[in-house]
Amino acid sequence: LLNSKKCFCIAAIIVVIIMSGARTRVDSSGGGMRQPIQLPGMEKARQPVENPQETDIEESIVILQENDPSLTDLNLNNHPMIDSDLIDQVIDALSDNTQLSKLHMVNVKFSEDHAIAFAEKVLRTNRTLTVVNLESNRITPKGIKAIMRAIAENKDIALRELRLVNQYYPGGARAEADIAKYLEKNMTIVKLGYTFTLPSYRAKADKFIMRNTDLGRKKRASITV
Repeated sequence: LLNSKKCFCIAAIIVVIIMSGARTRVDSSGGGMRQPIQLPGMEKARQPVENPQETDIEESIVILQENDPSLTDLNLNNHPMIDSDLIDQVIDALSDNTQLSKLHMVNVKFSEDHAIAFAEKVLRTNRTLTVVNLESNRITPKGIKAIMRAIAENKDIALRELRLVNQYYPGGARAEADIAKYLEKNMTIVKLGYTFTLPSYRAKADKFIMRNTDLGRKKRASITV
């Protein structure tokens, strides 16, 4: 028989286990790892991909201007030397470039003016960019609208992934409505990085993303036949 002291210790251990289980959940993806509970609708920006080599921006601009096929993936994330003028030069260089496929400009103070210029000079006519990551910048709802409208109006666009989450200025209902509105007219985007606060607009965006995914799957299937 257990004495009272041992019974007390066992009871204390059971209480700790129960309390711990109430604060965590088992990851359904397997492995039995415990993760903190996250409320529905709460999303976090992904950790920005670092730029360990500190890409030479001016050299990259020249390569873009020359339309050199050796540069297909440009990573300027968190670049310590980038400023507004250099961002403008990157946008101008991209206006006639047909080689770059992936553009990463996370946390570089990419502003509303930059977003509008990027939309008009690049996204409206570009046929080669497949990934654009502009997370953690200063793009306003007006800038987001310009980007989404350009993507919708460019019928030859190849863009599949667009990331706009975690902007300094909150988007709100205005930005969410524009994203859903123009995403309906785009047939290529299958990954969209943005935190919706209104379920109705998020549902619409999810529907169009799923539609585009199905279209892409059918297109690949027709090619293999």
